[in-house]
Amino acid sequence: MINILPWRIERKQKRIRLSLLLLFAPSLLFLSLHGLYIGLSYLELTSSTQSIRYQQQQLEQLKVRVEKAETEFERYLTDKERYVQLEKELATFDLSNPLQSLPSALPEGVFVNRLSCVEMRCQIFGSAASFESLNRLVNQLRSSDGIGEVQLELQADNGKQVADFELSLAFTDESVDALAIR
Repeated sequence: MINILPWRIERKQKRIRLSLLLLFAPSLLFLSLHGLYIGLSYLELTSSTQSIRYQQQQLEQLKVRVEKAETEFERYLTDKERYVQLEKELATFDLSNPLQSLPSALPEGVFVNRLSCVEMRCQIFGSAASFESLNRLVNQLRSSDGIGEVQLELQADNGKQVADFELSLAFTDESVDALAIR
């Protein structure tokens, strides 16, 4: 006799469903977790790609800033070198006694005995070993920036090779310090 009672058939079907559920539930759970992992990895990859692009843009901006800073630094070095050079030249010009620093700027054979300045006019009294060296001095002063007028008066003695002179200078602007450095 076959025992086919309806409650047994139902119970057998429930067991089959339960076993199928127990068999496929872990695999479905694994597949859903794996899909979730792949989705999160893709989102992370996308956000890291965007982060990399943002960092590349920041790097490009930084490169531009560095280039600007380098050009500014080069200009600063050039200005500093020029400043140091002017400072060295100024150190050779003795402001307390201008006659001590004047011989380095004078042509050979020209000697200054006295220098007097009132406002924008100066007078130089001296002597020259030759007229050529005195002529060089006058031409040098006339070609200088900042000097508007140069007048030369000679007090030569025909019996001597040495000529005494008086030079009158008129400055055109108030940058006498810059002129003195030259």
